[in-house]
Amino acid sequence: EFHWSYLNWDYHTDVRNGWSTGGCLENIKRKLGYRLSLLQGAYDNAVKPGGEFTINLDLRNDGWAAPFNPRLVELLLRNQISGNIYSVPLPDDPRTWLADGGGEQSINRTICAPSSMPLGSYDLLLNLPDPEAGVYDRPEYAIRLANDSLWEPATGFNDLEHTIVVDPAASSAVCTTPLVLRPRGAN
Repeated sequence: EFHWSYLNWDYHTDVRNGWSTGGCLENIKRKLGYRLSLLQGAYDNAVKPGGEFTINLDLRNDGWAAPFNPRLVELLLRNQISGNIYSVPLPDDPRTWLADGGGEQSINRTICAPSSMPLGSYDLLLNLPDPEAGVYDRPEYAIRLANDSLWEPATGFNDLEHTIVVDPAASSAVCTTPLVLRPRGAN
């Protein structure tokens, strides 16, 4: 009801102790702030260079608040052999992903693979980094989805557990979307 993101644990310890003995402290800890989970995802399996592929993500915020600081939403493809990453920023804003009671969010996007993208198998990843340059690449500042096994602690990426193959024989439409993958670090 109050969209709480923070509680001062040193203030009014009698109240906190009452929550602990009353059995609700663990629920408060779990729901304080935002708690984003991937409900389901549907993705194309292959794309040809210069073609389009689609992603459909259904997320839910089971916390009591939405994120209040700006966050980027990026889709990443990481080559399974070379480790090279292609990324595209999505126009979504996690600050609008409402909390408990209205917290379901869908991201449905069509993405373009550049015609120069190397052929191969790519892991599909979701990155929710802090936009500030000094902490952008630091995993401890990225949003971690609450799902077990998706988080990559070394990178701060959320692994969507799907492979997209870049293959010239794939049946994909020619690019018409402005959302184009770029090598990570390129402008």
